[in-house]
Amino acid sequence: MRRVAALLPTVWLVACAASPPGPQRAPCPPPGPRPAEALPFAIDGDAARGGRLFLEHCQGCHASDVALRAPETPPHTPRLDCPAWLAIADEHYLYRAINRGPGLFGHAGAPPLGEKLAPMDTADLVAHLRSLAAR
Repeated sequence: MRRVAALLPTVWLVACAASPPGPQRAPCPPPGPRPAEALPFAIDGDAARGGRLFLEHCQGCHASDVALRAPETPPHTPRLDCPAWLAIADEHYLYRAINRGPGLFGHAGAPPLGEKLAPMDTADLVAHLRSLAAR
């Protein structure tokens, strides 16, 4: 009985090492406050429409499954479905980060989405990210 109990951790380790790997997950953004000054207008958006916009404009870099990302995406690019990060990133921060893009909000050399999207599209993306936080 003692021999079986002693071998159990080894058997478990071999079984885990032999199992197929799951999808490689991208890192979550670092925790920390993400406040922004309030916007001078309402930003209520449509989460379903924002989900479609996310697939079109954001998934190539920010998908949680690394296999869904574009090959040139930097490996440190965070995924955006992290509940802890979304809990501290308020709507104003998300709106400004999506709209402005590079610089303070870390989009590297990518152009700001505000150059491509209408303000309502950005509000829809914010609503989509908020819906991820609720899951």
